[in-house]
Amino acid sequence: MDLDLKRKILRMLISGFYGKIINIMSDLNPYLKLDIGGIILYDHHAYNNKYKLNVSNPEQIAALTHELQTRSTTPLMIAIADEGGSRTPLKSDYGFKLDHKTPTAQAKKGPLHTYNSGKEMASNLLELGINTNFGVVGNLKEGKFRPSNKSSSEDKFCYSIKPRETALLAERFHSGASTVDGFAPVLKTFLKGNVPAQMQIDTFKKIINNPLSDIGSVLVSCDINDEIDIVPVACSEFAINKILREEIGFDGLIIAEDYETSTAVNEEDFKRFPEPHEIDQKKYKKYLISAINAGVNMLIISNNKLATLKHLENAVRIIYDAVELGDIDRSLIEESCEKIAKYKASRGLV
Repeated sequence: MDLDLKRKILRMLISGFYGKIINIMSDLNPYLKLDIGGIILYDHHAYNNKYKLNVSNPEQIAALTHELQTRSTTPLMIAIADEGGSRTPLKSDYGFKLDHKTPTAQAKKGPLHTYNSGKEMASNLLELGINTNFGVVGNLKEGKFRPSNKSSSEDKFCYSIKPRETALLAERFHSGASTVDGFAPVLKTFLKGNVPAQMQIDTFKKIINNPLSDIGSVLVSCDINDEIDIVPVACSEFAINKILREEIGFDGLIIAEDYETSTAVNEEDFKRFPEPHEIDQKKYKKYLISAINAGVNMLIISNNKLATLKHLENAVRIIYDAVELGDIDRSLIEESCEKIAKYKASRGLV
């Protein structure tokens, strides 16, 4: 096996895992030694509806993140998806005091409050050893755009129904978080939801091209947006290269949200045996290869419906074999690793 290739593939992956500690017996250890790009932490595990999956209290999280970094050969992106309010994995019920307001609540207090919220969030997370947050929400409130004409519960986690207002506030939150050296705020989620695609594109264009912003990473949706393509957005060369890269002009790091927990996967895609929540491997293979060929640089592999690292293991094997067989050009792996290294350096994740 080409160990250099395996290392580079692992740098493109951000993995979840089952448990609250890492020790010498942990299945994650070999991946930490081989330069996995990042780890994402959750409080809820869909496999058995278990809460506090990776999270118990502030002291435990600080110890866990320290151990992860110590065991990793290179500095890790240690991430959560914290949009504020009840959506944070670090809930006040667990003893955390990180409950920054939801985007909707921030919007009511204006751009300065939103900027300070981003700065406070980043500082508090970094104190716990968490250096990456998939929580800069650039999505529009769905409101009247939903077929039922009823507002979604997602709406309280968005800034506004208006592209200009959403763009301003998302940029302010990102800029506030970016003032904290060693922290990486990630803009999300490109082309997700029921809002007309052009309005979403206009919003991200305003955020990314704002002279005050320094957006270095974007999380793209794994959902299928019928206005854009017949495949998940993360697998769409049109969405990534033609729209995000060329039309919007984004040249930074592109991260695909977790396929396993996206609406691109439904219950029919899971087998009853031998694992109750194992992804259909043919679909998984097609997704991984298509996403990398479309221009995705990093992929989240949550393992959130398994109590093992099976999906991570399979992802490495699928991508490795695809490169060996010529289904993925090795240059795409090299280019992604260069973007990842550049991004980490720009955010002080070194």
